[in-house]
Amino acid sequence: MQENQDSTVSLNSFSEKGQELVPGIVVDDKYQVISLLGKGGMGSVYRVHQIFLGKDFALKVLDLHQRTELSERRFKQEARTASQLQHPNLVGVHGFGVLAGEQPYLVMDLIEGTTLSDLLKEKRTLSCEYVVRMAVQLCFGLIYAHGKNVVHRDIKPGNIMLLHPEREPAEGLVKIVDFGIAKLTQSEDGEIQSLTKTGEVFGSPVYMSPEQCKGSAVDKRSDIYSLGCVIYECLTGVPPFFGETAMATMMKRLSESPASLKEATLGGQFPELLERIVQRMLATEPEDRYQDLSAVVNDLMALQQPEVGIAVSQAPIKSQVKKELKLSRKLSIAFVTVVVTVSATAYVDRAYIYPLYFAPTTTETLKKEFFLSHFAKDDSLSKVEKEKLRNSRMGSGMFGTDPHENSPQLKIEKGASGESKQILFFPDQYGTISIAGERVKARGEFVVPPGAKISFRINDSAAANDQTFNNLTRLKFRRIDFNGSKLINDRYIKILRSIPHLEQVGLEDTEITTLEPLYNSDKIKHLEVGNTRVSADEILKMKDLKRLNLISFGPIPDAYRVFDALVSSTTLNNVIYKGIRLRDETRGHDLTARDITSLAKLTGLRHLTISRCPKFNDASLARLSNLKDLNSLIVIDSGLTPACIPTLAKFKNLQDVSLTTKDWPETALDALRQRYRFSQRKTHDEERAERNGGIDAVRSFIDKQ
Repeated sequence: MQENQDSTVSLNSFSEKGQELVPGIVVDDKYQVISLLGKGGMGSVYRVHQIFLGKDFALKVLDLHQRTELSERRFKQEARTASQLQHPNLVGVHGFGVLAGEQPYLVMDLIEGTTLSDLLKEKRTLSCEYVVRMAVQLCFGLIYAHGKNVVHRDIKPGNIMLLHPEREPAEGLVKIVDFGIAKLTQSEDGEIQSLTKTGEVFGSPVYMSPEQCKGSAVDKRSDIYSLGCVIYECLTGVPPFFGETAMATMMKRLSESPASLKEATLGGQFPELLERIVQRMLATEPEDRYQDLSAVVNDLMALQQPEVGIAVSQAPIKSQVKKELKLSRKLSIAFVTVVVTVSATAYVDRAYIYPLYFAPTTTETLKKEFFLSHFAKDDSLSKVEKEKLRNSRMGSGMFGTDPHENSPQLKIEKGASGESKQILFFPDQYGTISIAGERVKARGEFVVPPGAKISFRINDSAAANDQTFNNLTRLKFRRIDFNGSKLINDRYIKILRSIPHLEQVGLEDTEITTLEPLYNSDKIKHLEVGNTRVSADEILKMKDLKRLNLISFGPIPDAYRVFDALVSSTTLNNVIYKGIRLRDETRGHDLTARDITSLAKLTGLRHLTISRCPKFNDASLARLSNLKDLNSLIVIDSGLTPACIPTLAKFKNLQDVSLTTKDWPETALDALRQRYRFSQRKTHDEERAERNGGIDAVRSFIDKQ
């Protein structure tokens, strides 16, 4: 977006008067105002364009006519709190400043979607499956915030954004906004205590917890209650309590129990387990609610996996943690907008992964290790403290003295009611792990729910250790990910032989040449070997190649051989081909006419990505128009021109289109936006320059400190 010098207006002439920022104004010499998005309780939100990064953000400004000492402090509190929270289910804050006239502003992610409140106005109620999946994503974000000692205190449909409400809620598509009245539960800052002191009532009456209504102290259980109200309304179309006035609503909450979901819908049918989950979240006394959202997630997981037979405990859970962990130091966090390029691979059909569940019986020692492992910086633990924590674990007899004690360990224990419990322990950082959605450092202890499938992003040092998976063969690893590791070669991936349940393997952009450890695997559904030196011969040696759901490969000179081998597959729905290798741009193989002919035979494809194939042009696309089931198309760095737009219309089920459209006229882009969910993709060179610019910005910021 080019800055129009003729229309740029001096900021001072507006902000000092407290007027709205008009399009064309440049804030802080880098954010050009595009339009007003809306107004809230304390300020206005604008769409702005970051001139140097070429990216749009949301800029929130405290309205001067609303400005009081308290409102300004709360606005700054939102900036301070939200800037500490970087999570896919929370709206990120990237900057904070003060305009002329002492008008504070903050810069946030621009979220283009709809609020849950607006969706409920349109549909009134949502399906159980949709609500459960959405609730799990909200739990992800709140578990992370609570781990940072932040209580939101205003969870309501209006503060929940859905990026694509027509899709199933998934990671990054559900976001919590507005931390304006959030409370730092473990702050050392007296200003925060005075800002959110006991006796003041914050929040929205329809969704406030009973303790909020009374002006009592709140903790994360208050957010659990508010989330319960949101779930209740999504399922029934009405909030659990609603009076003629705000005061009447709050009094009902303090003196009455909510109707069941069935009663609220005049006979609607809901799973008994879901009824119990919601009722427990809405318990009047905090001690009778779930004590942690990880427990909520564990029970929501049972709804998705009924064969596991997990039951919600109907007895009140008394808190087993008497006080929160206090960090011994303050974390100083500086935020600079850095654009991270995401792989074109879109795992549209990936199985649902459930959130991390932490054992309620964790000892103080293990709690401290877990917190410091996953939320504090790597250097926050001294070597002496690390050794002390390690010795305390080994001395407890939890894992014994295995000769491979420097490798991950798995122990099966019996719970109080006789059920088996798997405890996974990483003695050091082995990469990152996702047992149920949120990706955290693979270090410390995890409890693995029955039947859970694990995704593991292994680091180089762990891959080099032949013992890494020796003790873990009983675990069901859904995914092992080496993507982007420069050190991973044929020797490193030998460890894949010892993982019997593996469904997905990520080997993109590595130095491998063989798939020998996977030849006989009968479980692999996703094979990702793009930007490697893996040949067609190697891919064709896969025993159950035709069982794949997704394949990503290339560059190879004979891609048609792979396509031909997959023609009879009844499961393949996602193909990604990469034509020029990122690390060696002299080595590339574009798709040939023969390749295109074979690709066109894969008529069951729903998702297709073609990356860095300059010879893939309008005629090439036309030869694929018989792919009638194609739902999404991504083409990056190709020879496509605006003349391909009529061809796209021949793909009858096409909904999502993402193209590199450098130098395309705006009329062509508008045509794409009107017909599809369309997004523009930068060229690889542009993305690389953008990343380098972001890194330079970080360095410059640090140098000034």
